[in-house]
Amino acid sequence: IRHSRDIYEYMARRIADLNYEEFWAIATNRNNRIIGTRKISSGGIDSTSADIRMILRFCIEHAASGLAVCHNHPSGNPKPSESDIRLTNRLKHAAELMDMRLLDHLIITDGAYTSFADEALL
Repeated sequence: IRHSRDIYEYMARRIADLNYEEFWAIATNRNNRIIGTRKISSGGIDSTSADIRMILRFCIEHAASGLAVCHNHPSGNPKPSESDIRLTNRLKHAAELMDMRLLDHLIITDGAYTSFADEALL
């Protein structure tokens, strides 16, 4: 993973056109190479939950140095909600406590995305 576009291209085929939300985690090594992906949750039309402990457990199981997360917005609006921003801030802090780096959080829609890293929200 070098850019947010890399994450988008990797995950869009899985979640961009779903009519319900899914939240995914991507574990990376020190060179930002993907070493594992896992669906963390599936939700409804306009929300899904993401348990930070489950995300970090997955990363620890893979001996990850970094992680990226993403979820889709079936509405087609890639703008992050306040709860998306709060979750990202909490996840960033928790990852730092585990000596991991949160690389990005993408909100993916069919044909577009918002990157928290690109928007300076990390």
